[in-house]
Amino acid sequence: MNLKIIHKDNEYFPKNFLKLKDCPEFIFVLGNEKILNDFSIAIVGARKASHESKEMAREVAKELVENDITVVSGLAIGIDSAAHIGALSVNNKTIAVLGNGLDKTYPRENKKLALQIIENGGAIISEQLPGTDPLPINLNRRNRLISALSGGVLIIEAKQKSGSLITAEYAKKQDKKLFVIPGGVNDGNYDGSNKLLVDGALCVRNAKDILSNLEIKSKVLVKQNITKKVPENLNEIYKIVTKKGVSFQEICNKSDESAKDIFTKLTLLEVSGYIKKSGGKFFKS
Repeated sequence: MNLKIIHKDNEYFPKNFLKLKDCPEFIFVLGNEKILNDFSIAIVGARKASHESKEMAREVAKELVENDITVVSGLAIGIDSAAHIGALSVNNKTIAVLGNGLDKTYPRENKKLALQIIENGGAIISEQLPGTDPLPINLNRRNRLISALSGGVLIIEAKQKSGSLITAEYAKKQDKKLFVIPGGVNDGNYDGSNKLLVDGALCVRNAKDILSNLEIKSKVLVKQNITKKVPENLNEIYKIVTKKGVSFQEICNKSDESAKDIFTKLTLLEVSGYIKKSGGKFFKS
């Protein structure tokens, strides 16, 4: 793997890092250094997160990326991994900030995810020298970089004592927008994140709330409006296609039209942006 050293006078060095009093003199990068100055939102939260919270992280990350916002996180298991996976689900960019040397992946179980990030045009970065272990002090310090790199930080599921709250504190000090998805008032897994809301963090329910706060019109909403206007002659075939994907044969089995006509209509739907094809299946866009 091609490990790059990006000095702070390099054009690709994150401009937001230069605002830090303890700005690194250089960072190590695996992958695409050209995205390090893209507008981004950080998504962090519990390692032992609930299924619901991980699904939320995936969906929010996916929609942010669909709106040209890069997703930043820390490659940890739980919410971090879900955020990276959500971004990758639309084959777009995400950045992982590590608290150890990039000659090793931490945690080890995310080695495959790390490779996917690099292969899909994303980046993995660290200020730590190769050989440095992921000690707690290094992991805590990397949280300032996660916040600094981003235009805002989203917290999903954090206990009273959580590393995510360290990132939240850095976000406040760096004058970043701090977003929080609320949880049950009697659920201890959300004590930390709910306290952030009491202290003035911005309460959001989904990516649309974040985009609205950033005054960015959601492209996803535009897409949803477009799909309502599918031409009548294509609508029957369009209805058979699902978000999970269906094969050409499955569509033929559910339609009375000829295979030739179905193929033609699928092509028109794909060219018009109503559906997309991947891995031999057709998906609603």
